[in-house]
Amino acid sequence: MANQIVLVDDDPFSQKIAEDILESNGFEVTVLSSGSQLLDYRKKSSPDLILLDIRMPEMDGFETLKKVRELEEELDLEDIPVVFLTSETSSETETRAFELGISDFIRKPFEPVVLIRRITNVLSRHSVLYNIDEETTRDNLTGLLNKTAVSSKLEMLCRRKPGYLMRIQLDAFKMVDDFYGHAASDKLLVSFAILVRGFLGPEDVAGRFGWNEFVAFSSFLKSEEDLKHFSENLNATLLADAKKILVEDITLPIGASIGIAVLRGKGEEYDDALRKAARAQHQVKYSGMHGYCIYEEEESTEDSTSAIKEALSILPSEALPAGLAPYGNSFENALSEGSNRPEPLWVAVVDDDEMNLRLAERILTKNDVKVTKLSSGEALMDFLDESRPDLILLDIIMPGMDGFETLERLHTGKPKTADIPVIFLTAENDTATEKKALKLGAKDFIRKPFIPEILTMRVKQIAELLRLQKNLSEEVERKTKENELLFLHVVSSLAGAIDAKDTYTNGHSSRVAEYSKEIAKRFGYNQKGQNDIYILGLLHDVGKIGVPDSVINKPGRLTDEEFELIKRHPAIGSQILKNIREMPKLSIGARWHHERYDGTGYPDGLAGEEIPEEARIVAVADAYDAMSSKRSYRNIMPQEKIRSEIERGMGTQFDPQFARIMIQMIDEDTDFTMREGGRD
Repeated sequence: MANQIVLVDDDPFSQKIAEDILESNGFEVTVLSSGSQLLDYRKKSSPDLILLDIRMPEMDGFETLKKVRELEEELDLEDIPVVFLTSETSSETETRAFELGISDFIRKPFEPVVLIRRITNVLSRHSVLYNIDEETTRDNLTGLLNKTAVSSKLEMLCRRKPGYLMRIQLDAFKMVDDFYGHAASDKLLVSFAILVRGFLGPEDVAGRFGWNEFVAFSSFLKSEEDLKHFSENLNATLLADAKKILVEDITLPIGASIGIAVLRGKGEEYDDALRKAARAQHQVKYSGMHGYCIYEEEESTEDSTSAIKEALSILPSEALPAGLAPYGNSFENALSEGSNRPEPLWVAVVDDDEMNLRLAERILTKNDVKVTKLSSGEALMDFLDESRPDLILLDIIMPGMDGFETLERLHTGKPKTADIPVIFLTAENDTATEKKALKLGAKDFIRKPFIPEILTMRVKQIAELLRLQKNLSEEVERKTKENELLFLHVVSSLAGAIDAKDTYTNGHSSRVAEYSKEIAKRFGYNQKGQNDIYILGLLHDVGKIGVPDSVINKPGRLTDEEFELIKRHPAIGSQILKNIREMPKLSIGARWHHERYDGTGYPDGLAGEEIPEEARIVAVADAYDAMSSKRSYRNIMPQEKIRSEIERGMGTQFDPQFARIMIQMIDEDTDFTMREGGRD
């Protein structure tokens, strides 16, 4: 599928030129003339890239980009990469643009090759970042969000957005696993995941929560009638797929039990909503499995039982209700639509002799190898501007650039093509030529005229080596991701243990981590920087492990001696974390989050920019959560009071630039969701 590009420019001449260049290179282009048109378009569509002119009437490119990012945050949309178009050459303009988070700059008037290369590079980088994120957040079997990722996403959604939180269990799954084996049970589980995702709305969130359990949040389903249809459709289609995957006359009680918690989007806690959904799900199982139940508070047992029986659906009929045919694909169909056959080996053959090119093509094509024929070293270098074959067969004796010069140019060129393996083709038979070729980095030698078996064998050997290297690289990457995820699990568990010591600050560390990450995002940190500071926020209070519980949980104000014990926790935390070599900055938040901008903080009395930037961010987030949470000696402070305290601390307690961002976040939080317990 072609990449979707939105071009925003008020100049019809520039529009036409860019549109022609892009469409001739296989891109699908939507042309808009103003920032306001882009905002309307972004509400309904998600292109792969936005090309945005800087100089436009009404809203210029800078203001448009700011409003697009605000809209994406408001609607919980993915940030689309933006490339600025400009005829300016000012470094100040360029600096300002990159500070706003653009992906690249393209000068006008357009050079076609430059335009396409820069766009391709941005799309490639974005794709790599997206794939890395997908690897760390997706369940390997079902493709849905994994437990950690879906829980993180739903914690914020439950506080801010009205809808239904559902715990969905695939019933009788253990019996399927016992009777039909792991392969069959895995197929059924994948089919079930496809159905759950398919019956939800496009903006809804779903993830795998356990072995046979899923969790989902829907604002697409609007009423109990919608929930009833969701349950009936899910059960009916699941049973139909189970008969195809297992046996037609299946007797196992396969179905789905769904517990539902209603959320108003007024600061409800995810864990509390999850418990309510679990209780409702237990009622479904208690009443016979398969169906749904909405959690209702303060009902009598008799009323509750009556409501549950009314809400539950008996195993629904096998026929899929009218209007839902698009979601009725069986597991096999869904799997075949999403699967990709492995790509054939792609070889570029470079030789100035047309007969040799045809012979190599005929031999290799018969052995399932894709061949691109090129007649010179110059043609190869042009070809590699846009393409990356798996292997190059390169003749040595050619007019223009010979094989040696071509290989040298290849190795000093773009990183993405410099490592393509090269096999030399030659009629020469002297040792000096062979030594020179191998010294330059050639992988092998093939003599001309070609012997079909030798040509095929040499190419296949190199291909197998490539495959093994790729598999090793992927395995190393997978293990790295697993280790990173394990590290995050350990950090989260440790943060939970820290918070559990203090009965008055439950959830404090995770909230400070969230606020710190948001401040960093708004300040311009990249995704890795945001993730790093999130972990710093989670562990900023790790030193409290070394403070007696009697001091931490003392009701009322502390004595001077007790406060001195509390003041030791930054140094203790730093000592605990400083030896984690994988994240050398990990101890920063722990040691310096109580330093003050005017130098009167502790433990080291650092001032201004002597305090590491990450610690200055965590300090603001920590202070906000302390004021917006209950303490043993006071209740939650009013939002206006918190705002004025942070404003008053600018330049004394807090770095002014991060305090201003925190105040902006407070002003935007009109529903008071960004505080313990939501609206007070």
